[in-house]
Parts: sequence; C-alpha cells; structure tokens
Amino acid sequence: MQRKMLRRDTGQYLFEHTVRNAERAGSLDAVHLATDSEEIAAAAREVGVSVVMTSAELRSGSDRVHAALGILREREGLEWDVVVNVQGDEPELPPEALDELVAAFADPAVEMATLACPLADPRELADPNVVKVVTDARGRALYFSRAPIPARAHPDAGAGSAADDPPGLRHVGVYAFRPAALARFCGLPAGRLERVESLEQLRWLEAGGSIDVRLLERAPRDINTEEQYREFAARHGAGTRPRGMPT
Repeated sequence: MQRKMLRRDTGQYLFEHTVRNAERAGSLDAVHLATDSEEIAAAAREVGVSVVMTSAELRSGSDRVHAALGILREREGLEWDVVVNVQGDEPELPPEALDELVAAFADPAVEMATLACPLADPRELADPNVVKVVTDARGRALYFSRAPIPARAHPDAGAGSAADDPPGLRHVGVYAFRPAALARFCGLPAGRLERVESLEQLRWLEAGGSIDVRLLERAPRDINTEEQYREFAARHGAGTRPRGMPT
C-alpha cells in the first residue's frame, strides 16, 4: 500500500492517528515521529507532531529508533529510562497496552519487552504472515516463528486436553527497550535464526538476551492493505478528507 502514512481520508494523516493515540498513554513522557521521508516530516510539522529525521540507510525500525534517540539526546539534552517503538501503521493500539509494556520495566532485570495476544483464529497458526511466540512460565519469550508454534507433533500428545488449549500466542510487533539494551541490540550482527525467520527480535534471543512478553486480550488492527485502511477510515470518520490530500 503506497504512501499510506500520508493518507488523510479521516481528516488526519495515518501517522497522526498513531501519534495522538500513543500520546494518550500516561506512561509516555514524549512521543516523536522518526522518519527518513521529507514529505512525511513536512506533514508532521504541519500538524504539530515532533519529528526526527533519520537516515534512509537504516535496516530496521529498531535502528531508526536508536538513531532518533541519539539525535534527541543532542537536540534536547534529555535521557529516558525506557524507549518504546510503535510502528506508524498501528493507529489503534490501546494506550493502556503501552502503559502495560512500560510497566514491565519496574523489574530492573527487564531490558526488552514486547506484546502478544491469543490467536483469535486457529487458522492463523499456519499463516506465515502472523508471527507466533511461545513463552516460559514467567512470561519471557522462548521463541518467535512464522511457523506454527507450539506444534502438536503427535496427535495423541496431551490427549483429552488439546481441544481446550488455546491455539497459541500472536506476537504484536511493538517493542520497548532500556536505552543501553537498544544500543546493544542494534550493535549485534544479524543472527542465523533472524535470517531464517526474517524476525529481528530473534537476534536478541540468539545472543542470550531476554524479552518480557505482556499480554493483550486481542490484537490491534494495523494497516497493511487498502481494504484495512478503508475499514479504519470508516471507523474514524471517512469523508472529511481535505481537498488536495494524497489518496
């Protein structure tokens, strides 16, 4: 879906919805938009969103957040205890979910945290576009995969309880880091498992790191397709798009 961040069918840019939604999280002291697009940056300034310009050469969202953090340190002379990475196409992520994510860092041992929710549809277990996660008894990630996990390798495994078990957990791609952990994460080379699964969080696990996983009741609706954007716009007042805005 091209130029989706600049879609404004609701009267607000898509990124603007995401920023304003994140600002409702009481645990966040500030929300900044990190981008390598001059066009998005200009639109952000137009609507009063704090913007940080980063390089187009960065390989991932985590690298962009790390770069933006360094720029903000120099620009504003501030330090943060926790940094949260929310993708711009997550305009309906519940603010209380961000508060729950930040709350994980009350434990001084937590360096990185993310979100997950129950798989709403058992068919999602086999969908490679839906990332799955399994956790230990303390809620720390054991593994992330595009393949079905946990897999029932033997039909008789857990006989009598399988029908009652939830199909698994769906990963929600929002991350929070302590700044020092973010710097270490971005300094690591891509791991073997990361390359196989195309999931950057596996780099941290493969290097021996720990990821705290906080649970949501359901997955927020992100925007990846034209149909998803139209549904979002219908929920948020489509038809008020200013003239001349990109479509």
